[in-house]
Amino acid sequence: MYPTKKLWEISKTTSWGTPLRSNASFWWWNIPWLKSWELNDNLKISSSEEFITEIWLNNSSAKLFKKWTLLIALYWATAWKLGILDFESTTNQAVCSIQNVYNVFIEKFLFYYLFSKREQIIKDSFWWAQPNISKSYLDNFPIPLPPLSTQKLIVQKLDQAFENIDKNINLTKENLKNLEELNKSVLEKVFSDWEYEMKKLWEICEFWPKKSETNILEKETLVSFVPMKYVNEKQMFFQSEEEKALNEVYKWYTYFAENDVLLAKVTPCFENWKSWIAKNLKNWIWFGSSEFYVFRINWNTIPEWIYYLFINDNFLKEWANNMSWAVWLKRVTKDFILNYKLPLPPLQKQKEIVEYLDEVFEKNKELKTKYEEQLRELEELKQSLLKDAFDGKLVKE
Repeated sequence: MYPTKKLWEISKTTSWGTPLRSNASFWWWNIPWLKSWELNDNLKISSSEEFITEIWLNNSSAKLFKKWTLLIALYWATAWKLGILDFESTTNQAVCSIQNVYNVFIEKFLFYYLFSKREQIIKDSFWWAQPNISKSYLDNFPIPLPPLSTQKLIVQKLDQAFENIDKNINLTKENLKNLEELNKSVLEKVFSDWEYEMKKLWEICEFWPKKSETNILEKETLVSFVPMKYVNEKQMFFQSEEEKALNEVYKWYTYFAENDVLLAKVTPCFENWKSWIAKNLKNWIWFGSSEFYVFRINWNTIPEWIYYLFINDNFLKEWANNMSWAVWLKRVTKDFILNYKLPLPPLQKQKEIVEYLDEVFEKNKELKTKYEEQLRELEELKQSLLKDAFDGKLVKE
């Protein structure tokens, strides 16, 4: 183990602000201005999306940070994302600079150490369900500090090891991307076949079955219940582990029954393929989020055919362009959905196509699981190497 110092003892940390968007004299000139989401654990930040003018720089507390300055994001989804500047730049208020004013650390050494502690930091910094890292927390964070010569050796070892690991990570991510593209292309081909009769959804589905169907049951009857947040993405069937009495959910929640097809109507759940077929329900009944559309298929359609339509990428893009704002959220409009046309092959042909899609998706699911496991193992290997590095096991002094 190496001796430690608090970050404020070995560096100067600073964060700045955002020029007024309404003042054109502050924007679009020649001084880079980085935002927190432009930090993505880049060992080298080589570009900036936006630029400010010298007017803002000279008439505010903003500071132009030097090349090699280490940056860290403080808030929200990008919290604890890191980057090292490859050019001079200013930043917004969600980014904190770590300036090597005493020359007692190598920027890449500190980058690797802070990267290794992300999981711990995020756990420590949740506030209102979002990570929020204070500058005070950052300043008092303990940093191992071996001699500069040892830091240099550690960085060299990690650079060499991570180069090979990152190549495998990128290859595995590319394989995952290719699988996703394959699924999209298969669905696109099926649902772009105009040889079949075209039908509007309202012609083949009952929309929002009536809750009165449950009136034959006692009010205390247990039914399956699921909030939106528990629904997995791209999953045809979903098993709810929660049950509620019918009288608890009847008034405020959406009703559906066995074999109904569900579609999230609110963004971003809609874009994330939150759709599934209701199966194995308690007493054949389920209640869930009011943000679901419910479709009950008729005699000449099978639910799997509708489900695969709902996860077709072309379908999602077209529907995403027909959303309206309501209560601060965008939703797919009912009229557009009901009048949406889709190919409707004969029932037997639907079954054959669905069987083929099931086979393709199942094989790809197995491959996806394999690739995701590979990614986990590679990331775990990186963390193991980082732990050894900062425990003094990777380099002997």
